[in-house]
Amino acid sequence: MNNFRLGLIDYPPWYYLKEDGSAGGILARYFQQLFYFILDKWNVTFVRVPGSEKMNCNDGVCNGWLANLQKGEIDFAIGRYVTLDEMENIGMNLSLVSLMKEEPCFLANVQNVQVNFLKPGFFDFIYTFQTSFWFYLMLLSFFILALNGIVLKLQENYLYIDTFWPQFGYLLGQNFIVSSSIQRKGFFLVFLAGQLLVTKIMSASLRTGLVQRSEYVQLDSFADVIRHNFPVFTSQVNPCSMSWRKSEDKLARKLWNAATKKVLKNSSLLELAELLNYGYVFLSTLKACQAMKGYVCQVRVSDTENNAFLRVSEKPIIHVKYGFLINKLNLEGRNEIIVNGLYSASEFGLISSKLLEDLFIKLQVPVTPPASCMAMKDLEAKVHVVPISMGYFTIPLLIFITGTGFSFLAFICVHLLEMCKRYYRVGKVGLVCTHCDQSKV
Repeated sequence: MNNFRLGLIDYPPWYYLKEDGSAGGILARYFQQLFYFILDKWNVTFVRVPGSEKMNCNDGVCNGWLANLQKGEIDFAIGRYVTLDEMENIGMNLSLVSLMKEEPCFLANVQNVQVNFLKPGFFDFIYTFQTSFWFYLMLLSFFILALNGIVLKLQENYLYIDTFWPQFGYLLGQNFIVSSSIQRKGFFLVFLAGQLLVTKIMSASLRTGLVQRSEYVQLDSFADVIRHNFPVFTSQVNPCSMSWRKSEDKLARKLWNAATKKVLKNSSLLELAELLNYGYVFLSTLKACQAMKGYVCQVRVSDTENNAFLRVSEKPIIHVKYGFLINKLNLEGRNEIIVNGLYSASEFGLISSKLLEDLFIKLQVPVTPPASCMAMKDLEAKVHVVPISMGYFTIPLLIFITGTGFSFLAFICVHLLEMCKRYYRVGKVGLVCTHCDQSKV
């Protein structure tokens, strides 16, 4: 049985195998079986291949995983292609075959994460109530005040009530008459409940805005990232990142110099999750954006459809064109790869088949989070404050102004009515002063 050495480049820790090639990661055995059938029942051995910041073959000697390929240590590598403009020159034993494939690169940033309060205070306790709770509280307060008003009106006409139902009039007079002081307290409670409700709505809106990280910020260009001062990180072995590094665009160069370079394979799950959780913008293909969900497998997204917490730019920033590097001395391995469907030959070169595309998706996006993610279950997500368009404050601000204004007017009206009742009473002969000397009237 032929042996096929497959290099895994910069994949998450749970993919990796033991040094002897045996299954060490949770998905390793699945990969072995998958490649076993795809490569016509070859004996597939996985090899961990190091990435490199700059992959080239100066003076005919390659670095990074290209060196592994050049030395014949691997037959094929999964994880990335070679961009056509990436190689300054081709090293010994290697030949570059053009691959008829072009892929757009998109900007992406974290959209939604779960927020945990480390030390919840009094207001955090208030915010834990559902918004409907405050609506019900206000309705109950208004109902009590309305009932009190009805009772006061009935009190003025208790003789009429006594005529038909003396006992009911007696009960109203003895048990349900509320003093002016209690009325003022009742209206104050309504006002307080209204303010808490408005605060709850504003808090939920603003907090959602902070967590969603720029819902109203258009992220379509490098200029957008610079304008809104988003932090940026990049994986140096990502084909989009390498094309970005080679870009002559001034804004792209400015952003590249300010970006945090990160080699994902050297990061633990906790570091990867924390890195993305802080809202860094990164540049990659759509498939790689989907794969990022696997990196931060445990960091739950809240209130988002399909757990899609990555916001991708509306249009691609740059495009990458791919090539295919082979070892000239390993013709048998190259032919087997083509014959068994990973690549198909054409008059223009090699075209990646749907089988290979499906394979990449299976490799990059696991169906369920790996068991190693369980170590992250207590990860405390933090909110990273980023600039938000002032338009986001419009609705909660209007709610706050309207609620405060109506509450203030209601409070003033009640106070004026109480003053009128205190100094005047309505009699059969008209308005009568209740605190004047009646002999002088």
